[in-house]
Amino acid sequence: MRILRRVFYLAVFSILIVLWASEGFAEPKAQVQLSGNRIPLDDTWSVTVYMTSPSSEGQYRVLEKSWKLDNLVFDKESVSESTEIQDGKKVIRKALQYSFKPEEKGVASISNISLGYINLKTQKTGRITLRRTIKIEIVAAKQSGIMILIMAVGIIVILGLAAGALFLFNKASSGPDLKQIKKDKEAYLNVISKIQSAQGDIKTQAYEWDEQFKRFLTLHYQLPSGMMTESDIKSALEAKTMGKSDREMLNRLFERLADAKFGTKVTQPEIIKKLQADLIHFIEGKQSLGGPPA
Repeated sequence: MRILRRVFYLAVFSILIVLWASEGFAEPKAQVQLSGNRIPLDDTWSVTVYMTSPSSEGQYRVLEKSWKLDNLVFDKESVSESTEIQDGKKVIRKALQYSFKPEEKGVASISNISLGYINLKTQKTGRITLRRTIKIEIVAAKQSGIMILIMAVGIIVILGLAAGALFLFNKASSGPDLKQIKKDKEAYLNVISKIQSAQGDIKTQAYEWDEQFKRFLTLHYQLPSGMMTESDIKSALEAKTMGKSDREMLNRLFERLADAKFGTKVTQPEIIKKLQADLIHFIEGKQSLGGPPA
């Protein structure tokens, strides 16, 4: 009986030991991931610590962190958490990302990373320590290359504008286009020749003079081609800059041409000759086309 009683107590004690052991928790596993080993001066560099533990153990929270920095300044941190299945078991994976900014070009390093944590379920605390030194190379800022490109484009644009301005200046200072002046003078002489050589009765001659005069006005005042009606030409000439005497002379010439074309009274030859002479005189006065139309 005594032996059976001892065996019973020993079995109960063993069960209690197993139950107590099942309440123990392993340390979370830690892995480290770096964002690179070479970064520009105006960029940030980060180290991510992954803490993995069975979900049955509960969640872990980092209470404090420390490290030794050289040529780096702490910038910010972010924490994320996910649940995964590993080897058929549900685990919690916590990602702790710490970002740093370099101070100057050269070599930077971080060492003695230490994270103090607590298990929220058991209130047990612990520490993850990574003693190895991590070195990274700090190179010239990315913005410096962009600024050089912007400056180069700016210089090209400025040179282009300067070249365009120089071209316009040279064109303006070189005086009028002699070829164009010669071409316009030939066109004016052709108009005058056709006014002088018009044949037929008074009305026929007046129609020819009117046609040639409108041709001259279109050329001299740079009116849109195809404007061959008197009303169209008058409307277009309203927007042109010209002297008061020229505008009055144009209106009188148009009126006299209309009388010669449509007048019911017989026009005296002297009046027709005077109209012809005035048309030619007006055209000859505009033959020097070196500048804008007068």
